[in-house]
Order: sequence, then structure tokens, then C-alpha cells
Amino acid sequence: VDIDIACGAFEATAWGCDLTEKYVEINGKYTT
Repeated sequence: VDIDIACGAFEATAWGCDLTEKYVEINGKYTT
């Protein structure tokens, strides 16, 4: 995602993770 707020040259990286208990529970039900 690129966001231009016209305040100069800045760069940032943001990482997100949704490893909540509910997420793991839901995805743990899938089998291969």
C-alpha cells in the first residue's frame, strides 16, 4: 500500500497478524 501525504520522502513497513484464538480455531478445522 502506498500513501502519498505530500510531506516529503518517508517509508514505513507495517506487518499485521490475526493469530487470535478464534482464528486458529476456525482454520484448525481444515484438513488436507
